[in-house]
Amino acid sequence: PSPPGTMQNSQQVTAPSILSSSQEAAEVAKTQSEIVRSRVVLRKALETLKMTSGDEKAVEKKVAELQKNISVSPVKETFDLIRISVQHASPQMAADMSNAVAKAYVTWYVERKKGRVSGTLAYLDKQLATLGRELDGVESELLSLKEEGGLVSVEDQIRSSLARLSEFEGEHRKALTEEEEIVTKL
Repeated sequence: PSPPGTMQNSQQVTAPSILSSSQEAAEVAKTQSEIVRSRVVLRKALETLKMTSGDEKAVEKKVAELQKNISVSPVKETFDLIRISVQHASPQMAADMSNAVAKAYVTWYVERKKGRVSGTLAYLDKQLATLGRELDGVESELLSLKEEGGLVSVEDQIRSSLARLSEFEGEHRKALTEEEEIVTKL
């Protein structure tokens, strides 16, 4: 219920659904609700609305005021939706703030995921380079051994090395696909 003279508007956004049990999903939704109310997300929402002019103290006051007037809760029936409600004297401003907070949360979440994917890609690229060098070294050794007397089966060693390289390339492709999906969502 809104105090007399104020209007309330709600916006719903989808929370990440990564867990199977409803208790775990409720915990994730609760955590995501707290992130929506965070200073980082609310400040970004105020920036979107061009309400961050002035000194830092004035901006922090606006963030604190928004924190007082925002209600964030998981939608109990699904747990993968978050209801964002903002109370304000102007119905339009309440709607604009709800929408800006929802957009700021989604942007924060996508940027976070994109950062993780970029880190994974960097790791996989490094592993591919290392495996490529190892494969070159093994192939060179195998050729030397074959020339010296054929003590090992070159084909078996190459197959084994190629299988490892192929596995890392598959992981690399998967990470690239995930990054493309995240960038597309932006």
